[in-house]
Amino acid sequence: MAEAHGKLLELASVPGHGFLADSLPFTEVPLWSMSGHRQWTDAYLLRLALRHNLRFVSFDRRMSNLDDPRRPALLLVP
Repeated sequence: MAEAHGKLLELASVPGHGFLADSLPFTEVPLWSMSGHRQWTDAYLLRLALRHNLRFVSFDRRMSNLDDPRRPALLLVP
């Protein structure tokens, strides 16, 4: 746990780091895009990034169905 906390402190001190408040109502997450309940957190975080005009970076190609094609926010890393 101490190692994880140390890494979190290290990452939070990187210039340009910012904290996104968990201010998005769950009702704003579109259900049409989810293929199951296990995608709820991914869909929420992607929508939170979109709300702040940011990109959400992921290695998980299964998230591609969650992105809004009208306002894409997902960046998939190969």
